[in-house]
Amino acid sequence: MELEVFGEAQNQLDDKGRLNIPRRFQPLFCQGGYLTRAFNGQSLVFYPTPIWSQLQQRLKELKQRMVDQDPALFMKAEMITGNMTRFLSCGTKIDDLDGQHRLTIPPALRPWGHLKKDVTLIGMGDTIELWDTEIWLAYNNEQLSVAALEKSMSALSVRGASA
Repeated sequence: MELEVFGEAQNQLDDKGRLNIPRRFQPLFCQGGYLTRAFNGQSLVFYPTPIWSQLQQRLKELKQRMVDQDPALFMKAEMITGNMTRFLSCGTKIDDLDGQHRLTIPPALRPWGHLKKDVTLIGMGDTIELWDTEIWLAYNNEQLSVAALEKSMSALSVRGASA
Protein backbone atom coordinates (compact mmCIF):
# COMPACT_ATOMS: atom_id res chain seq x y z
CA MET A 1 0.00 0.00 0.00
CA GLU A 2 1.37 3.38 -1.03
CA LEU A 3 1.31 6.08 1.64
CA GLU A 4 0.17 9.56 0.73
CA VAL A 5 -0.37 12.63 2.87
CA PHE A 6 -2.15 15.82 1.89
CA GLY A 7 -3.05 19.03 3.68
CA GLU A 8 -1.20 21.39 5.94
CA ALA A 9 -0.40 21.68 9.61
CA GLN A 10 1.39 24.28 11.71
CA ASN A 11 3.85 23.72 14.50
CA GLN A 12 6.90 25.33 16.09
CA LEU A 13 10.58 24.46 16.21
CA ASP A 14 11.91 24.07 19.72
CA ASP A 15 15.27 25.51 20.82
CA LYS A 16 17.07 22.39 19.56
CA GLY A 17 15.51 22.56 16.07
CA ARG A 18 13.03 19.75 16.68
CA LEU A 19 9.60 19.81 15.13
CA ASN A 20 6.64 17.73 16.34
CA ILE A 21 5.21 15.85 13.39
CA PRO A 22 1.41 15.49 13.39
CA ARG A 23 0.12 11.91 13.49
CA ARG A 24 -1.25 11.96 9.92
CA PHE A 25 2.21 12.88 8.54
CA GLN A 26 4.14 10.31 10.59
CA PRO A 27 3.69 7.27 8.29
CA LEU A 28 5.86 8.89 5.60
CA PHE A 29 8.78 8.85 8.06
CA CYS A 30 8.53 5.11 8.89
CA GLN A 31 11.02 4.03 6.21
CA GLY A 32 13.36 6.95 6.80
CA GLY A 33 14.26 9.33 4.02
CA TYR A 34 16.05 12.54 3.16
CA LEU A 35 15.45 16.14 4.16
CA THR A 36 16.81 18.63 1.64
CA ARG A 37 16.24 21.97 -0.06
CA ALA A 38 13.09 22.23 -2.14
CA PHE A 39 13.37 23.25 -5.78
CA ASN A 40 11.32 26.38 -5.04
CA GLY A 41 14.25 27.82 -3.05
CA GLN A 42 11.96 28.80 -0.20
CA SER A 43 11.39 25.63 1.79
CA LEU A 44 12.70 22.20 2.70
CA VAL A 45 11.28 18.91 1.50
CA PHE A 46 11.27 15.43 3.02
CA TYR A 47 11.49 12.52 0.58
CA PRO A 48 10.75 9.05 2.02
CA THR A 49 13.51 6.59 1.07
CA PRO A 50 11.54 4.86 -1.73
CA ILE A 51 10.68 8.21 -3.35
CA TRP A 52 14.28 9.43 -2.99
CA SER A 53 15.50 6.25 -4.68
CA GLN A 54 13.02 6.77 -7.54
CA LEU A 55 14.23 10.35 -7.97
CA GLN A 56 17.85 9.21 -8.15
CA GLN A 57 16.91 6.52 -10.68
CA ARG A 58 15.01 9.05 -12.82
CA LEU A 59 18.09 11.30 -12.89
CA LYS A 60 20.20 8.38 -14.16
CA GLU A 61 17.58 7.50 -16.77
CA LEU A 62 17.29 11.12 -17.92
CA LYS A 63 21.03 11.31 -18.44
CA GLN A 64 21.06 8.05 -20.39
CA ARG A 65 18.10 9.10 -22.58
CA MET A 66 19.80 12.39 -23.45
CA VAL A 67 23.02 10.59 -24.40
CA ASP A 68 21.12 7.93 -26.37
CA GLN A 69 19.27 10.63 -28.35
CA ASP A 70 22.43 12.46 -29.27
CA PRO A 71 25.93 11.64 -28.03
CA ALA A 72 26.74 15.34 -28.41
CA LEU A 73 24.38 15.94 -25.47
CA PHE A 74 26.71 14.07 -23.11
CA MET A 75 28.17 17.24 -21.58
CA LYS A 76 24.73 18.85 -21.26
CA ALA A 77 23.40 15.66 -19.62
CA GLU A 78 26.38 15.63 -17.24
CA MET A 79 25.74 19.25 -16.31
CA ILE A 80 21.97 18.88 -15.78
CA THR A 81 22.07 15.67 -13.79
CA GLY A 82 25.22 16.77 -11.95
CA ASN A 83 23.56 20.02 -10.90
CA MET A 84 20.45 18.17 -9.74
CA THR A 85 22.52 15.66 -7.80
CA ARG A 86 24.57 18.42 -6.14
CA PHE A 87 21.37 20.31 -5.34
CA LEU A 88 19.83 17.28 -3.67
CA SER A 89 23.05 16.10 -2.04
CA CYS A 90 22.93 18.89 0.54
CA GLY A 91 20.19 16.83 2.12
CA THR A 92 20.40 14.92 5.33
CA LYS A 93 19.45 11.28 5.85
CA ILE A 94 16.62 10.92 8.35
CA ASP A 95 16.41 7.46 9.86
CA ASP A 96 13.19 8.01 11.79
CA LEU A 97 11.42 10.41 14.10
CA ASP A 98 12.49 10.40 17.74
CA GLY A 99 10.42 8.70 20.47
CA GLN A 100 8.21 11.79 20.79
CA HIS A 101 7.53 11.91 17.00
CA ARG A 102 9.84 14.88 16.43
CA LEU A 103 11.97 15.60 13.40
CA THR A 104 15.30 17.24 14.16
CA ILE A 105 16.08 19.75 11.42
CA PRO A 106 19.86 20.09 11.06
CA PRO A 107 21.17 23.61 11.69
CA ALA A 108 22.80 23.69 8.23
CA LEU A 109 19.42 23.13 6.53
CA ARG A 110 17.35 25.61 8.53
CA PRO A 111 18.58 28.69 6.61
CA TRP A 112 17.80 27.03 3.25
CA GLY A 113 14.19 26.67 4.40
CA HIS A 114 14.23 30.07 6.14
CA LEU A 115 13.00 28.21 9.22
CA LYS A 116 13.01 30.20 12.43
CA LYS A 117 10.17 29.27 14.81
CA ASP A 118 6.76 28.82 13.17
CA VAL A 119 6.71 26.04 10.57
CA THR A 120 3.96 24.91 8.20
CA LEU A 121 4.08 21.34 6.95
CA ILE A 122 2.51 20.76 3.54
CA GLY A 123 1.56 17.19 2.60
CA MET A 124 2.29 16.82 -1.12
CA GLY A 125 1.19 13.21 -1.50
CA ASP A 126 4.44 11.28 -1.23
CA THR A 127 6.59 14.15 0.10
CA ILE A 128 6.28 16.81 2.80
CA GLU A 129 7.38 20.42 2.39
CA LEU A 130 8.43 22.43 5.45
CA TRP A 131 7.89 26.19 5.15
CA ASP A 132 8.45 29.10 7.46
CA THR A 133 4.80 29.95 8.19
CA GLU A 134 5.13 33.65 7.32
CA ILE A 135 6.74 32.83 3.96
CA TRP A 136 4.12 30.13 3.29
CA LEU A 137 1.26 32.55 3.95
CA ALA A 138 2.76 35.15 1.61
CA TYR A 139 3.36 32.51 -1.08
CA ASN A 140 -0.11 31.09 -0.58
CA ASN A 141 -1.73 34.53 -0.90
CA GLU A 142 0.23 35.40 -4.04
CA GLN A 143 0.63 32.14 -5.93
CA LEU A 144 -2.51 30.34 -4.83
CA SER A 145 -4.95 33.24 -4.99
CA VAL A 146 -8.21 32.73 -6.85
CA ALA A 147 -6.93 34.84 -9.78
CA ALA A 148 -3.65 32.87 -9.98
CA LEU A 149 -5.47 29.54 -9.82
CA GLU A 150 -7.97 30.63 -12.48
CA LYS A 151 -5.06 31.62 -14.74
CA SER A 152 -3.39 28.23 -14.18
CA MET A 153 -6.60 26.33 -14.79
CA SER A 154 -7.26 28.35 -17.93
CA ALA A 155 -3.81 27.47 -19.24
CA LEU A 156 -4.59 23.77 -18.67
CA SER A 157 -8.04 23.97 -20.22
CA VAL A 158 -8.52 22.85 -23.81
CA ARG A 159 -11.04 25.63 -24.28
CA GLY A 160 -8.69 28.16 -22.65
CA ALA A 161 -5.79 27.05 -24.86
CA SER A 162 -7.76 27.47 -28.08
CA ALA A 163 -9.10 30.93 -27.24
